[in-house]
Amino acid sequence: MKKVLFLSILIIGLISCTKNPTEKAINLIKEELRETLHDYNSYESVKIGELDSIFTSAENDPIGRDYIMKIEDYIEQAKKAKNELDFNKDWLFSDIGKRDYKIALDKFNTCRDSMNYYMAKYEEIENNWIPEFCGFSMTHSFRANNASGNRVIGHYKYYFDKDITKIINVKDIGDSKN
Repeated sequence: MKKVLFLSILIIGLISCTKNPTEKAINLIKEELRETLHDYNSYESVKIGELDSIFTSAENDPIGRDYIMKIEDYIEQAKKAKNELDFNKDWLFSDIGKRDYKIALDKFNTCRDSMNYYMAKYEEIENNWIPEFCGFSMTHSFRANNASGNRVIGHYKYYFDKDITKIINVKDIGDSKN
């Protein structure tokens, strides 16, 4: 009976010493800050967000990422073509103005069509995407002295592995708090 009682107390003691996921994440953040802040002794926690699960998305897929980059590139090219259209519409009375306007219009239409093509391809990936759990995230705001000794506030989002044993990425979210 004494052995069972002793083992029960030992097991309860071990279980109670195990940190919950939120505590593990907070400790990892503090370790990270201890290594990265210029003056850790000036560190003051302002707000700690909820520990949130993160999942893969179509943006994580290399092909999906490639489509997004192409879409963004065609948007920029279309904006430039639109500016050329706006400029050349004032010169339609001349043959050169008409030619330049047509070139800009063709360029704009090509960019629009290519952008729509890649948007449809990306949406196809997105619609068939099956999200997978890939870890956790948590936001943290704090005050600390910078290298110049001035007190500043930082807003960061920390990304953790599935087991919350390490930080895999840190994003400065500034005033956006996303």
